Amino acid sequence: MRRGWKMALSGGLRCCRRVLSWVPVLVIVLVVLWSYYAYVFELCLVTVLSPAEKVIYLILYHAIFVFFTWTYWKSIFTLPQQPNQKFHLSYTDKERYENEERPEVQKQMLVDMAKKLPVYTRTGSGAVRFCDRCHLIKPDRCHHCSVCAIPGDGHSFPMRSMNESQNPLLANEETWEDNEDDNQDYPEGSSSLAVETET
Repeated sequence: MRRGWKMALSGGLRCCRRVLSWVPVLVIVLVVLWSYYAYVFELCLVTVLSPAEKVIYLILYHAIFVFFTWTYWKSIFTLPQQPNQKFHLSYTDKERYENEERPEVQKQMLVDMAKKLPVYTRTGSGAVRFCDRCHLIKPDRCHHCSVCAIPGDGHSFPMRSMNESQNPLLANEETWEDNEDDNQDYPEGSSSLAVETET
């Protein structure tokens, strides 16, 4: 009986977390709907007198509104992806890397392994980004989620699943330095990385 009570409580907490994770999304949608009403109806249709001005304002606003809606939709419903298998170290490379005690030799080993990969982002010290937890060379714009540490799980504040690796507006624009959250210890079974989805 005690175990059933704990499972019910755990299920209830999970359900509450899912519901509450949508609160920021609802707030943003309500703000966008209010701003749409204020701009289109109150400003353009009521306040602006010139028909030509109304048309220009409405066309520009709706073009921006469509782009915003599309990117916001993608940021909410695009789930994190797993890095390609080619970024994982082979068994022999992994053994060599783990058995090497000198950090400068380990660093050079990673540089040699990364030469074959499309990896351009480096850490602040110039080293190849490597995930000790997953044993792989980190692809560019790739990191563990600092909110839940488990890709695919619903993310919360501020836009559910929005993070650097998924932002379509930042794709191919910026390089990301090594995230301090990447080196934290996370629970077992959460050893995958979030990586940008090609759209």
